[in-house]
Amino acid sequence: MTSQAEVFKCRSPSGETVFSDVPCDEGEKFEKVRPSESVSDPVAAKRELERQRAYAERVAAENEAVR
Repeated sequence: MTSQAEVFKCRSPSGETVFSDVPCDEGEKFEKVRPSESVSDPVAAKRELERQRAYAERVAAENEAVR
Protein backbone atom coordinates (compact mmCIF):
# COMPACT_ATOMS: atom_id res chain seq x y z
CA MET A 1 0.00 0.00 0.00
CA THR A 2 1.35 3.39 -0.96
CA SER A 3 0.15 6.72 0.34
CA GLN A 4 1.09 10.25 -0.56
CA ALA A 5 0.95 13.48 1.37
CA GLU A 6 2.68 16.82 1.31
CA VAL A 7 5.36 17.20 3.94
CA PHE A 8 6.80 20.57 4.88
CA LYS A 9 10.17 21.07 6.53
CA CYS A 10 9.88 24.28 8.54
CA ARG A 11 12.68 26.22 10.19
CA SER A 12 11.57 28.63 12.88
CA PRO A 13 13.24 32.00 13.48
CA SER A 14 15.04 30.37 16.43
CA GLY A 15 16.50 27.73 14.09
CA GLU A 16 14.38 24.75 15.12
CA THR A 17 13.41 22.31 12.36
CA VAL A 18 9.96 20.75 12.34
CA PHE A 19 8.37 18.46 9.76
CA SER A 20 4.66 18.97 9.28
CA ASP A 21 1.75 18.07 7.06
CA VAL A 22 0.60 21.69 7.09
CA PRO A 23 2.42 24.69 5.59
CA CYS A 24 4.87 26.59 7.76
CA ASP A 25 3.87 29.67 9.71
CA GLU A 26 4.51 33.05 8.18
CA GLY A 27 8.12 34.13 8.68
CA GLU A 28 9.48 30.59 8.78
CA LYS A 29 11.69 29.18 6.05
CA PHE A 30 10.24 26.08 4.41
CA GLU A 31 10.89 23.44 1.82
CA LYS A 32 8.65 20.70 0.56
CA VAL A 33 10.04 17.26 1.25
CA ARG A 34 9.43 14.24 -0.92
CA PRO A 35 9.12 11.07 1.09
CA SER A 36 11.17 8.11 -0.03
CA GLU A 37 9.52 5.55 -2.22
CA SER A 38 10.54 2.74 0.12
CA VAL A 39 7.96 0.96 2.21
CA SER A 40 7.86 2.43 5.68
CA ASP A 41 6.32 1.35 8.94
CA PRO A 42 2.94 3.14 8.99
CA VAL A 43 2.56 2.74 12.75
CA ALA A 44 5.97 4.32 13.40
CA ALA A 45 5.23 7.07 10.87
CA LYS A 46 1.93 7.91 12.56
CA ARG A 47 3.59 7.90 15.98
CA GLU A 48 6.30 10.28 14.71
CA LEU A 49 3.72 12.59 13.14
CA GLU A 50 1.79 12.73 16.41
CA ARG A 51 5.01 13.48 18.30
CA GLN A 52 5.80 16.32 15.92
CA ARG A 53 2.24 17.69 16.09
CA ALA A 54 2.38 17.71 19.89
CA TYR A 55 5.72 19.52 19.74
CA ALA A 56 4.38 22.09 17.26
CA GLU A 57 1.32 22.70 19.44
CA ARG A 58 3.49 23.10 22.55
CA VAL A 59 5.79 25.58 20.78
CA ALA A 60 2.81 27.52 19.41
CA ALA A 61 1.29 27.73 22.92
CA GLU A 62 4.62 28.92 24.34
CA ASN A 63 4.89 31.54 21.60
CA GLU A 64 1.35 32.75 22.30
CA ALA A 65 2.17 33.04 26.00
CA VAL A 66 5.14 35.26 25.17
CA ARG A 67 3.10 37.65 23.01
